[in-house]
Amino acid sequence: MEKLQTLMGQTTSGRIHWTPEVEEVLASCWHNLNGGEEGGMEGHKLKNRMESVMWNPPLLEFDIERHGATVNGAVWCL
Repeated sequence: MEKLQTLMGQTTSGRIHWTPEVEEVLASCWHNLNGGEEGGMEGHKLKNRMESVMWNPPLLEFDIERHGATVNGAVWCL
């Protein structure tokens, strides 16, 4: 969680266009977040699937591309 806090502390608020580093760090601590495993979501599923990423401290908002029956426009807000 500390890596995520450090990374986001160094990130300018607004839209994040290049997300691989955010995806990697968030995926590594996803299991520590309240509700992080709801709906079968797991950290590794964030990689290469985060879209419309916005950093509005203290909120990191994004859409996640889901597959199969779960495709209902899921949005995660941390």
